[in-house]
Amino acid sequence: MKPNAKLLAGRDPAVFAALGLTSESTFGNEFGADFGADFGDDYGADFGDDVGAEAPVNAQAVVRQAMAARQKGAKRGSLLRPNAGSSIKVERYTMALSNPIVFGAASALNLAGNPDTEFRPQRIVTNAPCSMFATLVQLQAANVNVISGGGSVDAYNWNPNSVGQMMDLPTLTPANRVRALGTYSGYTPPGFVVGATTEFSLQLTGPASVVG
Repeated sequence: MKPNAKLLAGRDPAVFAALGLTSESTFGNEFGADFGADFGDDYGADFGDDVGAEAPVNAQAVVRQAMAARQKGAKRGSLLRPNAGSSIKVERYTMALSNPIVFGAASALNLAGNPDTEFRPQRIVTNAPCSMFATLVQLQAANVNVISGGGSVDAYNWNPNSVGQMMDLPTLTPANRVRALGTYSGYTPPGFVVGATTEFSLQLTGPASVVG
């Protein structure tokens, strides 16, 4: 007699019930029906032809196959729904701050803003094209200045290609303000003209709640 889902469940009902492979479980209704049909018709026929109708069924192998299928489905589904099954919905967002500057005219920098959601910045990126383009003396998040020691930081240290610059700023809410203070040196990068207007920008990236 060829093995099928009912026969296997009858041989070791406790194991199969725990894995949701019986008709009493929700998992069995959604996934187990398809699994049982495939195993009993297609896979079961091959099993009987290859090893003989009297060969014992390896229940552990069937369990491993069911668990692997379930794990693969969950892994693929997490690509579309990474927060499935979690009461807290978290993604990775970027918060952008900017300050207008005029090439060739040295000026103070004052960038400020509030996040729209609960937000914990972990990486800082500026658009400083070279060293000494701009310096920052304060980066304040939730009333904490994360530039300690009283000195200044070259904004180029936080350029898009920088490595090993992982930060861990305080967790922010929409009520918390982020402020960066510093100076633009007046340097005009090659390819730009003196007097042209642009923006010095600073981006904070990190985990954030999906809604405020």
